[in-house]
Amino acid sequence: MFLVLLTTLFGIAITWMFATIIRNRATVSRLAKKLPIFTIVPSVPVLGSAYHFKDPTPEGIFATFTGFHKRYGRNLITQGLFNHPSLQICDPKVIEQVMQARTIEKTIIYDFMMPWLGTGLVVSTGSKWAQRRKIITPTFHFKILEDFLVIMNHQTDVLVEKLSKSANGKDFDIYEHVTYCALDIISESAMGVKLNTQLQPNSEYVMAVKEISNIILKRLFSFLREYKWAFQFTKAHDRQKELLKVVHGFAYRVISERKKQLQDEREKQKAQEKLEEEDVYGKRRMTLLDLLLNVSIDGAPLSDSEIREEVDTFMFAGHDTTTSCISFAAYYLSRDATVQQRAYDEIQAIVGPDAKSQELTYGTLQELKYLEMVIKETLRMNPSVPIIGRRSAGDMVIDGVNIPKGMDFGILIYALHNDAELYPEPSRFDPERFSEEASAKRQPYSYIPFSVGSRNCIGQRYAMLEVKTMLVKLLANYRFLPCDASNELRIKTDMTLKPVNGTFVKIVPSAAVRTIPSKYTYVTMAITVLLLLALLLYTILYVTQKTLQNRRHAVALLKQLPHFRTLPTVPLLGSAYLFLDTTPDGVLRALVDCHKRYGKNLVLQELCNEFKLLTSDPRIFEQVIQAKTVIKPNFYRFLLPWIGLSSVVSNGTRWTTRRKIINPAFHFKMLQDFLGTMSTQADILVEKLVPLVGGPDIDIHAPLRYCAMDIICETAMGIRLECQSNPKVQFMEANEEIISLVFKRVFNPLLSNDTIFSCTSTGRRQRAVLQVIHQFTDSVIRERMKQIKDTPNWGSRDNENRTRKMTFLDLLLEARLDGEQSLSDEDIRGEVDTFMFAGHETIASCVSFALYYLSHNPDCQQRLYEEIVSIYGTSDVASADLTYSSLLDLKYADMVIKETLRLNPSVPLIGRLSAGDMVIDGVTIPAGTEVMINIYDMQNDPDYYTDPDQFRPERFVEEPQPFTYLPFSTGIRSCIGQRFAMLEMKTLLAKLLSRYRILPCEKDNVMQVKADLTLKPYRGAFIKIVQRNTCAV
Repeated sequence: MFLVLLTTLFGIAITWMFATIIRNRATVSRLAKKLPIFTIVPSVPVLGSAYHFKDPTPEGIFATFTGFHKRYGRNLITQGLFNHPSLQICDPKVIEQVMQARTIEKTIIYDFMMPWLGTGLVVSTGSKWAQRRKIITPTFHFKILEDFLVIMNHQTDVLVEKLSKSANGKDFDIYEHVTYCALDIISESAMGVKLNTQLQPNSEYVMAVKEISNIILKRLFSFLREYKWAFQFTKAHDRQKELLKVVHGFAYRVISERKKQLQDEREKQKAQEKLEEEDVYGKRRMTLLDLLLNVSIDGAPLSDSEIREEVDTFMFAGHDTTTSCISFAAYYLSRDATVQQRAYDEIQAIVGPDAKSQELTYGTLQELKYLEMVIKETLRMNPSVPIIGRRSAGDMVIDGVNIPKGMDFGILIYALHNDAELYPEPSRFDPERFSEEASAKRQPYSYIPFSVGSRNCIGQRYAMLEVKTMLVKLLANYRFLPCDASNELRIKTDMTLKPVNGTFVKIVPSAAVRTIPSKYTYVTMAITVLLLLALLLYTILYVTQKTLQNRRHAVALLKQLPHFRTLPTVPLLGSAYLFLDTTPDGVLRALVDCHKRYGKNLVLQELCNEFKLLTSDPRIFEQVIQAKTVIKPNFYRFLLPWIGLSSVVSNGTRWTTRRKIINPAFHFKMLQDFLGTMSTQADILVEKLVPLVGGPDIDIHAPLRYCAMDIICETAMGIRLECQSNPKVQFMEANEEIISLVFKRVFNPLLSNDTIFSCTSTGRRQRAVLQVIHQFTDSVIRERMKQIKDTPNWGSRDNENRTRKMTFLDLLLEARLDGEQSLSDEDIRGEVDTFMFAGHETIASCVSFALYYLSHNPDCQQRLYEEIVSIYGTSDVASADLTYSSLLDLKYADMVIKETLRLNPSVPLIGRLSAGDMVIDGVTIPAGTEVMINIYDMQNDPDYYTDPDQFRPERFVEEPQPFTYLPFSTGIRSCIGQRFAMLEMKTLLAKLLSRYRILPCEKDNVMQVKADLTLKPYRGAFIKIVQRNTCAV
């Protein structure tokens, strides 16, 4: 009986095996026919392609895997046990299609990581991943990274000191030293705990990480270990349990130590009666571990095991990958003296002769462009994560072919980066591959060391900062020399790419060149001193003459303009001492105070008492705006590096030509087409806010910015960015920073000089920020051009069709293609940068202000809600048809927006420069005189608006007095996008208020405003939201 049963089971097993093999091989054949760009790797029944892996070591496995692509091509079909198929790719075009699948699932290797990393950020998928990513993202904000630099500098100094014992010109393994340094940095910066492993090496943890990574790799290529039920009976499973005790114990000790530190800090502050939550857990000081310890999901805190999962993930990824990159870079630099010397020269030029001990700053590191190229080339040759896995969820398409659900993909980044077609002579270390010119020509998805898409490495900026810091300090202190032939680099992979037996180099101290001053040197120094004295004397005479001349002109003009008063001044500095607080909100307060104390019409004197007129008088503004020649003031030139001579900055015929090109993009028929996008993106925003319902104060400005960015990109540029789902944090931060840098130049006389500015750290920082912005904008333009190229008969549409469907960017591109307007690439980018900024920044600010005011004025909010329900016949606006005409019918919404823009105009200050044809009260204003119109003060003047600080939308039942309400400026230079803006703001308000009731924030979060290029909330626009269907209105 038993024998019969056994025979039956055996027969079933054999039948199942043959059926599985036949089915899998049939799948392989079908895929090969449908995807001719894929090649089948030779295989045998049962074992599939496994017989190729004759060397079971990590080094051998990696060599076999990469060898497949060299022998059979970029896109391969491999077969595992029972001929189960999987796809191995290193073709950029195919990678792009795989990465664009909406549903991301991980392959089996990630299951093998779960006993170690649990369902942390690397392993988790779906909503859990999105939730964790959202929690962790603030830790890698650039302001937080600046704080981390103190730790990186200190720990690297410790490393430099330790390496002094090896600076004897003999081979040594730098990998181990860098490992402990990186471990100290990640533990102190991300966990807030000082481990001091450089001074007291914890080799048990480091060795456990290496061994457990090795076990995970071997499971992938072992038929027995691959299955969980079989793996638990192996020695490797027992060994893994022992290793997990070590790594988990290490993580729990880190968590426990940080908990104790935070508790001690709180108790200490309580004792001093100065407990300030923001000081203990504030954004500027909060580490990743602090976030995890204090966050709650659905009202419950994370468990210790959930926190441990993320600690394990970041402790491993945060030291292992950067260690490999830095040690590989040191190895390649040691073997190329020319590249090393150039990197050293750059460090000396930018950081200075004290680079050995200099405290490195964020701005300085961003300027090290050649060193960045060295790092990128290192990551090309040896990407830290050489293979990533994805699994089809059924929505993956390659070349029009639907990939079956459950199909595994291996994306071999190492083979991609070492493809001779993409990178000629791939084994040659050549940082020039990453020059701006070479990078612009590179095929998309051909360089992905940090992966790509929504699952890209969250810590890539942190990693680049750490790698740069270490390399700067190491190169400043030591010269790298090549190791002996017996210690040449060999690589392997487990979970990351690393050396087989270490990374060996030689180092010697970086000798300083000393010279004895000669007689010629002393003569040169004497001449230099005399020239400097002569220059100083000339400067004093010039400044004195200029100051006296300007003061005479100001006095003469004031006699002719009795309505103007001069602000208090001092020689040379003029009225600058009134603006000692140069912060954006400080300057605005000072301007308002000047008008209150001295009147509507003022003469403001600057450096060398150069004067300009400052007015908040609508009568004067009417006369200024009537000047035939419109010229922008001098400070607009500070925008040129960012937006070039775009329509905001240009004058004369150039401006007229641009305006003519752009106007059709804002035709009312185009606006009707845009409504679908506005409505869809507003619905996404509404859903994004659901988890925040009934919770504490929220800063509504940030989500509104992402929503507005998605709208302007899809409507005006024709490109879907999906910022709300995948925030373009770096681009948005770069926009914020460039505005701040431009603002600094306006109020700093030294920085206003282009030559001086370019030599300062601020100038260097501006170049780095502009690179981020321009790269992003260029990518938007390239994407749209690709869409146009792929659209049949795009250039042959009739005039009616063009009017209805051409976006703002299309019009610019067509103008260049037609050759009529001669727009250069820089011209197009300037206009795109302008509208990308203005199209999201001003709208997000206005809607944020409106929601804030409505939260504090429930009667106004109720009236607006009732109007929305009345117009659409339902409170469920999400399902209603928002049309152009229905939005125009929202008259009270119109008044709410107008009142918001009265209180807080998007552009609070505008300027004009007299061309000699400007007349005020019958007096011709001298050519070159600047006139600044303070719209903010004019619209908050009690002479024109009773109780101006009160939010009263009913003011706009009747039209205000002429020229007293100018939120979009006026005349021919008025805002071209004002109808677009009103339509978008109404859409957002209708969607938000139909779903949520807006409540006021806590007193600590009262609104403050700041003015740089635009008026916006200072430190956020805070409100509370509750569901309308759960709360009586």
